[in-house]
Amino acid sequence: MYCSRCGYMNRPQARFCAQCRTPLAAPSYPPPQPPYTPPYQPPAYTPPPAPPAERRRPIWLWIVAVGVVIVALLVLCLGCGCLAVAFGPKVLKWLATPTGTPRPPSPTAPSVTPRSPTSTPPVVTTALATSTSTPTPRPPTPAPPTPTRTPSPTPTKPPAPVGLNIGNTAPDFTLKDLDGKTVNLSDYRGRPVLLNFWATWCGPCRGEMADLQVVYEAHKDQGFTVLAVDLEENANVVRSFMQSRGLTFLALLDSDGQVGHRYKVEAIPTSFFLDRDGVIRDKQIGSMNRSRIEAGLAKIL
Repeated sequence: MYCSRCGYMNRPQARFCAQCRTPLAAPSYPPPQPPYTPPYQPPAYTPPPAPPAERRRPIWLWIVAVGVVIVALLVLCLGCGCLAVAFGPKVLKWLATPTGTPRPPSPTAPSVTPRSPTSTPPVVTTALATSTSTPTPRPPTPAPPTPTRTPSPTPTKPPAPVGLNIGNTAPDFTLKDLDGKTVNLSDYRGRPVLLNFWATWCGPCRGEMADLQVVYEAHKDQGFTVLAVDLEENANVVRSFMQSRGLTFLALLDSDGQVGHRYKVEAIPTSFFLDRDGVIRDKQIGSMNRSRIEAGLAKIL
C-alpha cells in the first residue's frame, strides 16, 4: 500500500507508514459474498447390482450320477442273487423243519432202541403162503335205484284285485252294440283290449278316431280289439258317425251312463289298455295320437 504523503510502499496490512508514520487509509475490500451454492441436481440413477447367475451343474455330472446309481443297483441285485443261490436252500430247509422234530439218525451209526426191563421181546412170525387155489370172485353189488324226481306243481298266480288303477283287473260290465247284441267285457279275456269312453259331440274324441282305426287295422290280426263305449247317446247317431268316418271297430252304447260312472269317467275321451288277463296296464285321460296309442299297445300285446 503506498503512502499518500511520502509515497512509500508499505505492507498491505499496515496501518501507519513505515517512513513517515502517517496513518494510512483503511483498505477498501469488497463486501464478503455468500458461498456459492450450486443448483440441486438429482443423483444419477444407479441400477441395482444384478443377482449372481445360478450356477448349474453340467450335464455330464447328472449322467455320471445316474450311471453310478444304476451300477450300484446292479451290484446290489447281483449280490442278493448270489446270496439267495448260496444260502437259499439251507434257509428254506431250516424254515420247513418244525421245532422239536428229532434229527434223523445217520446211516452209518447203529440205532439203539432202549428196552424196558418189564417189556417182553417182540415175537416175529413168518407165514409162507403155500396155497395156489384160485380166489372165488365176489358177486357184483346191484346199483341202488335212481330216485324219480317228481316235478313240483307250478304255483298259480293269484288274480289281481278289481279296481281302476294300473295293475288292477278292470271291472266287468254288460252293454249292447249297435245291432242290439249283448257284449260282456269278460268275453274278451285272452285278447288285448283298448277300452275307450267317448261321445260323438266331443271334439277331442273325433280327432283320435282316425288314429284308433289305423292302429286297429294294423294289429287286429294279433287279437287286438277296440271297445268304444259311447256315453248316453242314441244308436242311430252313433251308427251314422261310425259309417261316415269308416270306423270298423266295435261300438257299445252306455245309454244310462252306469258303466262310465262305474269307471269314474270325469272327462272324455278316457282310455284303458287291458292285457289278455283283463288287467289295466296303461291309462290315458284326454285324446291320443298314433304314437301314444302304439306306446300303450306295446304294454298289452
